[in-house]
Amino acid sequence: MSKAFSTKLVAFCASLLILLFSAFAVQAASLSGVSLVTDGQCGLNNSSDTFKANLGASGSEFPTTDETIVFSPTYSEPRDVMIFYVTDAANVVIGRHAEGFYPGLDFYGEIFFYVNKRPTVSGNFTLRMVDETDRTPDISLGASFSTSNRVLGSTSFNAAALDPDCVPAQTDTTPPQASSVTISSNNAMSTLAKTGDKVTLQMTFSENLAAAPSVTLLGQNATVTGSGASWAASAIVTASTPESAATFSISNYRDAASNAGTTVTSTTNNSSVLIDRTNPSASISSTVTGPTNTSPIPVSVSFSEAVSGFAASDLSVSGGSVSNFSGSGTSYSFDVTPSA
Repeated sequence: MSKAFSTKLVAFCASLLILLFSAFAVQAASLSGVSLVTDGQCGLNNSSDTFKANLGASGSEFPTTDETIVFSPTYSEPRDVMIFYVTDAANVVIGRHAEGFYPGLDFYGEIFFYVNKRPTVSGNFTLRMVDETDRTPDISLGASFSTSNRVLGSTSFNAAALDPDCVPAQTDTTPPQASSVTISSNNAMSTLAKTGDKVTLQMTFSENLAAAPSVTLLGQNATVTGSGASWAASAIVTASTPESAATFSISNYRDAASNAGTTVTSTTNNSSVLIDRTNPSASISSTVTGPTNTSPIPVSVSFSEAVSGFAASDLSVSGGSVSNFSGSGTSYSFDVTPSA
């Protein structure tokens, strides 16, 4: 073998060893066996899922001291810091966690990591262990994963199979609707209301509202109570309330996604309440003129508007008795028999 050939062979073998070393050095740690520890709805509403995985890594993967943990004035320990990044199927960072390892010591055991954000697309998650110099991750949540640091190990896992919440958040663009709106009063006749009576709207929406709706009723800012999808609004009839069918307006209501509903001014079941602040008046007449010895004396009562609850017991007659009481609405009649 010539010296020149021998030199080239050695150089080739050295280059091959360097390539092999580089390939193994990039991902020399083993990550496997991912399982769910704590279900935090996979990043929904700023919550986090806690997962764990098995890690196997030789001490050569922890060659440096990135920080020193001081336990007391006389005792401290070195750590080589690794960042565990979780990315979704679109390579977007949805979780990150820093962990320190003893420099130069093998590690074979469980590590914990977190998912802090819902994935942007469906698909498997990827866990990567990256060698960084401190506990502040270089890549922020929501950014695409890209690093010049060493990725020592990685594994892909089906997070949705471990936690069904680990899927892209659904976008809600549907506004809430008032699916049921009814109106009534606390009057003996719930379709009527006089001064001092309470008129109430009962409202049911197609989904939970983020806050109470704004309601005007009888020309007033109504008192609104309720929660979720069920609400009620009420107002009192005053001396200045117009005498007409009660009017209302339901507005400024939104769902949790801030979708705004449309203003509602009518009931869903055609219910209504008539405001009547005027007392009925009555006129009494008879076909018999006095003085008379006619017995019994027929009497008629006419009201200015229909009334209810008028009965013979409401009459007060002096020197006679009442019989044959009848009638309804605006017209009533009865007989008066004079006393002997």
